[in-house]
Amino acid sequence: MQEAEVIVTGTYDFTDTPVEGDFIFQGYPFNVTEQIKGTAEDSLIAGIDIYDTGWVKEFQDSGGEFLLFLAPSEEAFMVPVGGPNGMIELQDGEVIRQDADEAAVFERVLRGEEIPSAAPASVEQDSGQGLWILAGVIIALAVLLVFFGLRAVRNRPSP
Repeated sequence: MQEAEVIVTGTYDFTDTPVEGDFIFQGYPFNVTEQIKGTAEDSLIAGIDIYDTGWVKEFQDSGGEFLLFLAPSEEAFMVPVGGPNGMIELQDGEVIRQDADEAAVFERVLRGEEIPSAAPASVEQDSGQGLWILAGVIIALAVLLVFFGLRAVRNRPSP
Protein backbone atom coordinates (compact mmCIF):
# COMPACT_ATOMS: atom_id res chain seq x y z
CA MET A 1 0.00 0.00 0.00
CA GLN A 2 2.89 2.34 0.67
CA GLU A 3 4.42 1.51 -2.71
CA ALA A 4 1.22 2.31 -4.61
CA GLU A 5 0.80 5.85 -5.84
CA VAL A 6 -2.72 5.09 -7.06
CA ILE A 7 -5.28 2.62 -5.67
CA VAL A 8 -8.41 2.04 -7.77
CA THR A 9 -11.14 -0.49 -8.48
CA GLY A 10 -12.51 -1.33 -11.91
CA THR A 11 -11.99 -3.51 -14.97
CA TYR A 12 -9.52 -3.86 -17.81
CA ASP A 13 -10.70 -3.01 -21.32
CA PHE A 14 -9.24 -5.64 -23.65
CA THR A 15 -10.91 -4.23 -26.79
CA ASP A 16 -7.95 -1.90 -27.50
CA THR A 17 -4.52 -2.91 -28.71
CA PRO A 18 -2.21 -3.18 -25.70
CA VAL A 19 0.63 -0.76 -25.05
CA GLU A 20 3.73 -2.93 -25.27
CA GLY A 21 6.19 -2.87 -22.38
CA ASP A 22 9.84 -3.82 -22.18
CA PHE A 23 9.32 -6.75 -19.84
CA ILE A 24 6.29 -8.99 -19.19
CA PHE A 25 3.77 -6.20 -18.71
CA GLN A 26 1.40 -4.82 -21.31
CA GLY A 27 -0.74 -1.76 -20.74
CA TYR A 28 -4.50 -1.85 -21.21
CA PRO A 29 -7.11 0.79 -20.53
CA PHE A 30 -8.53 0.31 -17.05
CA ASN A 31 -12.04 1.63 -16.42
CA VAL A 32 -12.01 3.09 -12.92
CA THR A 33 -15.16 2.61 -10.85
CA GLU A 34 -13.69 3.93 -7.59
CA GLN A 35 -10.59 5.93 -6.78
CA ILE A 36 -9.21 5.18 -3.32
CA LYS A 37 -5.76 6.76 -3.33
CA GLY A 38 -3.95 9.18 -5.60
CA THR A 39 -5.23 10.86 -8.72
CA ALA A 40 -6.72 8.79 -11.52
CA GLU A 41 -9.00 9.56 -14.41
CA ASP A 42 -12.07 7.51 -15.26
CA SER A 43 -9.85 5.47 -17.56
CA LEU A 44 -6.12 5.00 -17.21
CA ILE A 45 -3.56 2.66 -18.75
CA ALA A 46 -2.67 -0.07 -16.26
CA GLY A 47 -0.09 -2.78 -16.70
CA ILE A 48 -0.99 -6.43 -16.59
CA ASP A 49 1.26 -9.48 -16.77
CA ILE A 50 0.86 -10.84 -20.31
CA TYR A 51 0.24 -14.32 -18.91
CA ASP A 52 -2.70 -13.11 -16.79
CA THR A 53 -4.89 -11.67 -19.55
CA GLY A 54 -6.78 -14.94 -20.19
CA TRP A 55 -8.02 -15.60 -16.66
CA VAL A 56 -8.61 -11.88 -16.07
CA LYS A 57 -10.93 -11.72 -19.12
CA GLU A 58 -12.84 -14.79 -17.86
CA PHE A 59 -13.10 -13.36 -14.36
CA GLN A 60 -14.40 -10.01 -15.64
CA ASP A 61 -16.88 -11.79 -17.97
CA SER A 62 -18.36 -13.42 -14.84
CA GLY A 63 -18.89 -9.98 -13.24
CA GLY A 64 -15.56 -9.65 -11.43
CA GLU A 65 -13.61 -6.45 -10.84
CA PHE A 66 -10.15 -5.69 -9.50
CA LEU A 67 -8.63 -3.63 -6.75
CA LEU A 68 -5.33 -2.41 -8.17
CA PHE A 69 -2.35 -0.99 -6.31
CA LEU A 70 -0.49 0.94 -9.05
CA ALA A 71 2.98 2.45 -9.03
CA PRO A 72 4.85 4.45 -11.67
CA SER A 73 7.23 2.48 -13.86
CA GLU A 74 9.69 2.98 -16.69
CA GLU A 75 6.90 1.87 -19.00
CA ALA A 76 4.33 4.21 -20.56
CA PHE A 77 1.83 3.02 -17.94
CA MET A 78 1.57 2.31 -14.23
CA VAL A 79 2.13 -1.26 -13.03
CA PRO A 80 0.45 -3.21 -10.22
CA VAL A 81 2.43 -3.79 -7.03
CA GLY A 82 1.67 -5.93 -4.00
CA GLY A 83 -0.85 -8.72 -3.65
CA PRO A 84 -0.99 -11.58 -6.14
CA ASN A 85 0.32 -9.82 -9.26
CA GLY A 86 -0.89 -6.52 -7.78
CA MET A 87 -4.49 -7.43 -8.59
CA ILE A 88 -7.00 -8.20 -5.86
CA GLU A 89 -10.12 -9.93 -7.15
CA LEU A 90 -13.50 -8.43 -6.24
CA GLN A 91 -16.93 -9.94 -6.72
CA ASP A 92 -19.97 -7.80 -5.88
CA GLY A 93 -17.64 -5.31 -4.18
CA GLU A 94 -16.12 -7.89 -1.83
CA VAL A 95 -12.60 -9.33 -1.77
CA ILE A 96 -12.45 -12.98 -2.81
CA ARG A 97 -9.78 -15.71 -2.99
CA GLN A 98 -7.59 -14.24 -0.28
CA ASP A 99 -6.33 -15.41 3.08
CA ALA A 100 -8.77 -14.15 5.76
CA ASP A 101 -6.23 -11.71 7.25
CA GLU A 102 -5.28 -10.31 3.84
CA ALA A 103 -8.94 -10.04 2.83
CA ALA A 104 -9.66 -8.05 6.01
CA VAL A 105 -6.89 -5.58 5.15
CA PHE A 106 -8.08 -5.20 1.55
CA GLU A 107 -11.66 -4.72 2.77
CA ARG A 108 -10.41 -1.87 4.96
CA VAL A 109 -8.71 -0.33 1.92
CA LEU A 110 -12.00 -0.54 0.00
CA ARG A 111 -13.76 1.27 2.82
CA GLY A 112 -11.10 4.00 2.69
CA GLU A 113 -9.80 3.29 6.19
CA GLU A 114 -6.26 4.19 7.17
CA ILE A 115 -4.08 1.09 7.39
CA PRO A 116 -1.19 1.31 9.88
CA SER A 117 2.16 0.46 8.34
CA ALA A 118 3.69 -2.81 9.44
CA ALA A 119 7.28 -1.56 9.78
CA PRO A 120 8.70 -3.41 6.77
CA ALA A 121 12.22 -2.11 7.50
CA SER A 122 12.45 -4.14 10.73
CA VAL A 123 11.15 -7.24 8.94
CA GLU A 124 13.76 -6.85 6.23
CA GLN A 125 16.44 -6.26 8.84
CA ASP A 126 15.41 -9.38 10.80
CA SER A 127 15.42 -11.43 7.59
CA GLY A 128 18.89 -10.13 6.77
CA GLN A 129 20.16 -10.97 10.24
CA GLY A 130 18.77 -14.47 9.90
CA LEU A 131 20.60 -14.96 6.61
CA TRP A 132 23.87 -13.74 8.14
CA ILE A 133 23.46 -16.15 11.06
CA LEU A 134 22.73 -19.01 8.68
CA ALA A 135 25.78 -18.12 6.56
CA GLY A 136 27.94 -18.00 9.71
CA VAL A 137 26.75 -21.44 10.81
CA ILE A 138 27.46 -22.91 7.36
CA ILE A 139 30.95 -21.39 7.28
CA ALA A 140 31.67 -22.66 10.82
CA LEU A 141 30.56 -26.17 9.85
CA ALA A 142 32.73 -26.09 6.73
CA VAL A 143 35.78 -25.00 8.76
CA LEU A 144 35.15 -27.75 11.32
CA LEU A 145 34.78 -30.39 8.60
CA VAL A 146 38.03 -29.31 6.94
CA PHE A 147 39.87 -29.16 10.29
CA PHE A 148 38.72 -32.60 11.47
CA GLY A 149 39.13 -34.06 7.99
CA LEU A 150 42.77 -32.93 7.83
CA ARG A 151 43.34 -34.15 11.38
CA ALA A 152 41.95 -37.58 10.50
CA VAL A 153 44.23 -37.77 7.43
CA ARG A 154 47.32 -36.87 9.52
CA ASN A 155 46.49 -39.41 12.23
CA ARG A 156 45.83 -42.23 9.79
CA PRO A 157 48.52 -44.93 9.96
CA SER A 158 50.80 -45.22 6.95
CA PRO A 159 50.44 -48.35 4.83
